[in-house]
This record gives sequence, C-alpha cells and structure tokens, in this order.
Amino acid sequence: MAVGTTYTLNLRMLFLPPLAMAAHDREVELLDGTDEADHAQVDTLALLESVRRYADRTTVYCHASGIGSPGTYPRLLTFAEDCVVQVFTPTPGHIFHPKVWALRFRRDAELVHRLVVCSRNLTDDSSWDTLLVLDEGERGTGIPGAPAADFVRALPGMAAGPIAENRPEQAHDLASSLSDVWFQLPKPFTSGELRPLGLRPAPPTWPMPARADRAVVISPFLDVPTSARIAARTTPVLVSREETYALVGARAVQHTSVKVLSPHAEGEIDGDLGSERVRPSEVRTGLHAKVLVWDEGHTGHVFTGSANATHAAFNGNVEFGVLLRGPRRTCGVEALLPDGEASRDRITFAHVLQDHEITDPDPGEDLALEAEREAELHHEALLQAGPRLLCEQEDEGRYAVSLRFTRPFPAGPGPTRVRLVSRPRTDAAPPDRARWEGVQLMQLTPYLEIVTHVPVPGQDDLEVASVLKAELVDAPEDRAAQVLRSYLGSEESIVRYLRFLLDEAEIGSVWDDLELEDPAGEGRRGPSGTFEDLAILEPLLRAAADGSETLDRVEALLRDLGAGPERPNVVPEEFLDLWQAVWRASQERRR
Repeated sequence: MAVGTTYTLNLRMLFLPPLAMAAHDREVELLDGTDEADHAQVDTLALLESVRRYADRTTVYCHASGIGSPGTYPRLLTFAEDCVVQVFTPTPGHIFHPKVWALRFRRDAELVHRLVVCSRNLTDDSSWDTLLVLDEGERGTGIPGAPAADFVRALPGMAAGPIAENRPEQAHDLASSLSDVWFQLPKPFTSGELRPLGLRPAPPTWPMPARADRAVVISPFLDVPTSARIAARTTPVLVSREETYALVGARAVQHTSVKVLSPHAEGEIDGDLGSERVRPSEVRTGLHAKVLVWDEGHTGHVFTGSANATHAAFNGNVEFGVLLRGPRRTCGVEALLPDGEASRDRITFAHVLQDHEITDPDPGEDLALEAEREAELHHEALLQAGPRLLCEQEDEGRYAVSLRFTRPFPAGPGPTRVRLVSRPRTDAAPPDRARWEGVQLMQLTPYLEIVTHVPVPGQDDLEVASVLKAELVDAPEDRAAQVLRSYLGSEESIVRYLRFLLDEAEIGSVWDDLELEDPAGEGRRGPSGTFEDLAILEPLLRAAADGSETLDRVEALLRDLGAGPERPNVVPEEFLDLWQAVWRASQERRR
C-alpha cells in the first residue's frame, strides 16, 4: 500500500509509483505516453500491468489546483483515476505542499514500512532536490512513526472533490500500522523526529533557534520576515535563486552570505515539454531543495523536507519535514560546507555554489506571480463548486458530455475556458455552458483543464492552466474493460498477455515478439498464432499447483476484460474452458 502527497502533479508521473512497486517483478522503462502505438509493446504491457496491479493500492493527495495541464491524454489514466485526491488545507488561503510517501510492504507474514521524505513533487522536473528514505527498524529505537500516522490519517479529511470509497479506509488502515512503527536513524545521526506541519491551526513552528552558532539555509523561495530571523554567531549562509533574491531585496539578507548555484550546476529539462503548459512559479530546473542546517554547541541539526524558508510554510501550509540531530562535525554546518578551500579530493556542496550580489536594496514585486495566484484561487473555487460531468449516449461508442456545478462559483479574474483533457484545446468553452458532443468512449475522463487569462499591468495577459478532477456521472460501467480491450486489441495479444502473467520466468521471450493491434484501426496486429502454440497449459497448472497469486491476477484480467460465456470472442473458448476448471479447483483447494 502507498500513500503519497505532492503540491504539483504531472498526470503522466502518476504511473511511476505503481511501476516502481512492480520493479521487484521485472525491469521495465517508463513510457512517456505521447503515442503508445509507436513504442515497444513490451513497455506498454509492463506499464499496463503495473498500473492495473497496484493502482488500487496507491493514493496521491495533491493541492486543489496543483495538477498540471498535460499534453496528449494517456488512456492509461482510466485505470488510475481513483488514485488522485485533490485537497484543501485546514487553514484557508494556504497551500497543501508536502512531498512524502508512506509505504507498506508485506514480507511473508509481516508488514514492513518505509517513509520517503523529499522536496520533489511528483513531476518530471530536473531540479536539485533532496530525498530522505527511512526504513522500519527495531521498535523503541530511532525515530517514532506516530506523527506520520497522524499525518496519513488526516489526509482524507482534506479532500476537496470526489474520493473513491475505499481510499479513506486505506489511509486509516495504513495509519494504524504506522502508529507503532519506529524508523531507523540514518548514520551518523543520533536522534530525530518527524514534523508534519499545518494539520490544524497552531502557532508558528520555525525550527531554528533565535541565534545558532552557525547556520546554512537552502530554500528556492524566501520572504522578508523569515530572511530576517535567520541568525547565527558567525555569518549565516543563505542559498537560493536569483529571482528570489530580487523579490526580497538586499536589505533583508544583508546579514547573510548570499549564494546561488553555479551556472554549470544548472541542468536543462530532460525531454521535450511539447504542448505542456508551464506556470510562472514552477521551478523546473535549478535549486528546489529545502534544507535548514545549524549548530548549537556540540550538536548539528538538519531539518529537511518540503517547507521553504517562508512565513506561510511554517504558519498555515501543510508541510512535512524531518529534524535530525548528531555530532556537529559530521551532522552540522561543517559537514555541508567544510572550512577551508574546496579541493578535487573532497567534493562538497561548496563546489556548486558561487557568491551572488543583489543590486536592489528594496523588495521587488512579481506581478505575474500575483496574477497566477489569483487564477489558482479561482480554479480552487471552481473545484469547491462541485463540478460534475454528465454523460449521455448519442450512438454506439459516442457520448455528449455536459459540465454542471452543484454550487455557484464567483467570477474569475479574467476569461476562463474549460475542456476535457482528452479533447483538443480548440474544444474549450466557458465553464457555465460547456458541452462536448461526439466524445468517444476512450475520451471519457473526469479530468478538466481550466485555463484563465489574467491581465498583468504593463505586460501581456498571463495564461494560467490547472486540471481539476470532476465527478463523472453516467459513464458506461464497462468503460475500463473497453479501454483494456483497446490496449490488447486481438485474441492473440490477450492470450500472450495471459502467458506473460503466468510464466514470469520466460517473460523476455514472450515480450520480444509481442505486438498489439493499433486501437485506432490502422491495421497493426499481433503475430498470428493459436492457443496451442502458446503452451499456456503448463504454466497455468504450475501456478495452480503452487497456489500462486498469479491465478488471482489472471482472474482479475478476465474479469476486467468482461470475459465469460456471454462474451465468447474476448478470449479463446479453449482457454476459457480450461481456466474455469482450473479456477474452480484452486478455489476448492483454498477452502
């Protein structure tokens, strides 16, 4: 089971967690999804199987307006729709900003937990980030997991839109087992604690003392009040971005040593963003890590996680961090930025830093960022208004989809248009009269792209896009089965997929010659063959004899495909007869 949180979400990266959880079974590569038919089919089926196998155990909670606008629409989202839950914070006007994963695995008869605390959102950015992995250890020693349990337990209560019935139950179940867990301390730290922030209104929780011995603050975003409270007996070091320094001004940080990443440390975004929309506030490259390091006496402290060095982060935002303590020399400022000149013999963080001079003493303003936030608040208001997508069948395989709201919503800061993310951008319409006709079944989706054009004084209008998850009403019950059949396409491909499930020892040879029928009808088909050619009997009987959970996966596939006597053309009749006999026998054996 996996529960993850993120501020921003790339819908394509939603496939990454189930794929990672399937990695112990086989080694695969993640598709970029631009056109599934053009990729090696081994990757397509690996991704399809991992999403089908683990999506029902994976939930991602993200900020209400934090889903980024995709380029092309991947049909695989049909199987992962219940994974996404958009949320609001308990403190109005603040953001849901944690980046943490709580994971539970089953090892034989015992449950094992892992906590991943990071500064990276579930996106494909190539920025500098941090990641801390905490594994379950001996009870009573290390870092108590109860705060993580409280955090996970609180998540369903923040849901802003539709949430699948089983997801709150899963969160509470995971929280129950987390409550008694202790996590191993990473060496050389000697103590630590988990610190979720913003779960309920509370006094500010800035972790650093009023005056440390030494201090380093790494944060891509700053504000003037927080910059002023960074203090130490020796000059504290502040690492941020040039754009951020321009906003706070030189006067606010004049008591610090101001640093930025060196140009050679800045990477380009891997891959082509294509038609993906990018927001002004997004940090796609460069510094995105958030780390506070300070020394008090002989003890070094490291606070790492999602929180920027801003007032909002520690006073209302929902965040998650970890505070670690240990010997000053190995766990404090000296370990991060050693005294003396950097050398080739010892690579340190100092190698990628350089001094920065701020030219303006006073705080600047970024009107585009202010306009972006106005648009985001409007998109959040649209989500609070309860969007519903009503499906009406027009003819076989085509539908009319109308957008309705259960509550009124305010006017936006500029013109706003919406579209199904599966439809061309030319199909966008005003939210109060949005209707799409001739929508194919494969295009039915609860995801709406909301685009608002906000006027910015002295600049061109700013275009801000978010994706909201609406309630999909009256969609065909077998929609997922039809999408699944579109991926497999032919009887031969379905049988080969069954063989893939049954005989993992020979997966490579099965995948090497596997091709799928093109769902668009371009005539691409799998290799010809018969049921007997595939020698499926032996692995099926072996799985039955071993009591393997593989049989459950085959049963789930056939159920999702809608295979049965009433649909004789979905899978070969010979296999269906054999399967029913084996399945009945395996169920009797289990009883």
